[in-house]
Amino acid sequence: MGDKQSGRHTKLVLSCERIQSLTDGIFAFAMTLLVININLPSAPDKFDPKLLGKYLISLRPDFTH
Repeated sequence: MGDKQSGRHTKLVLSCERIQSLTDGIFAFAMTLLVININLPSAPDKFDPKLLGKYLISLRPDFTH
């Protein structure tokens, strides 16, 4: 009789590795959705290597909120 009741009332037990895998999958999915929404800035047609620093600093407002 004890076997029948234990068969009806089984608990779902997830191992630590399974929970970590589930969490990793959810995180990877969320990061993929975030990356899809990134718009890359357009580069100027003529590029002067001496002005690289100024150009990169000018892009900073696009990446900070």
